Amino acid sequence: MLKYSILTSLYKSENFIDDYFVTIFNQLILPNEIILIDDTKNSPKLEKVIEEKKIKYKFSNIILIKNDFHLGPTTSLNKGLKLSNNDLIFRLDVDDLWQPNHTKQTLEYYLKDTSYLIYCNSLRNKNFLTKMKCDKYFINENFTIHSSWLINRSVCKNFSYKICRPIIALEDYFTLLYYKWHNFKFYISENITVYYRENPNSHGQLHKRNFKYIALRKKISKLFLFLNLKSKTPFQKIYFLLFEYGLIKFAVLLFWILDYLYIKRCFYFAKKYFSNSH
Repeated sequence: MLKYSILTSLYKSENFIDDYFVTIFNQLILPNEIILIDDTKNSPKLEKVIEEKKIKYKFSNIILIKNDFHLGPTTSLNKGLKLSNNDLIFRLDVDDLWQPNHTKQTLEYYLKDTSYLIYCNSLRNKNFLTKMKCDKYFINENFTIHSSWLINRSVCKNFSYKICRPIIALEDYFTLLYYKWHNFKFYISENITVYYRENPNSHGQLHKRNFKYIALRKKISKLFLFLNLKSKTPFQKIYFLLFEYGLIKFAVLLFWILDYLYIKRCFYFAKKYFSNSH
């Protein structure tokens, strides 16, 4: 039986912790290690809850590390990675849920080909908007579900989440860029086995309207585009943009890079000009 760890960074997680353990112990293949990094600063009840869960599920190998001060999810996850005794590590955010077959299915992908660094679910076919916007080259969007990631450290012993500066909710996207740049492979399944739940305290929700967050996302999009074009001839670049990547997705990228706020501003002044002229 394959051994794997589950890694989670906790932040104001009291309302989700019961469901979190239910989703883990409903899995068809169970972990042999759970690593929790508490990034809340003050959560005195958490240790008691963990002890209760150890007894309830008859599972003693739950490691709880409490940060002395708020470090953010990237640094917290990296602390947990250093503590893990396994090469296979599932990330699960405390506010998300797995279908009972999630770990089994993902481990089956791993067993078919152990050369991938990350095995995960894709959001590209979630709805019409994501289908139009997300591309398999990571240019317009990070379409992976972070709570679906299985990290395979056997192909990269020193794997870590890469930190953006400023530290905002882009650790997954920036990490994918870093390892794609270094020629590691990702296995991405469109068979979704993760239920993503909105948490108002999540890093992504807290920063999604942050100007620096938007600027960094644009920069990463440009770098992914460069990464996919850098070894191609001029003809291959044109062919890639129009057919492999897709004309519609290229148009989406152009609007994204040009900044839809700027475009809205142009429409605003145009409307104002024409209304004043009448």
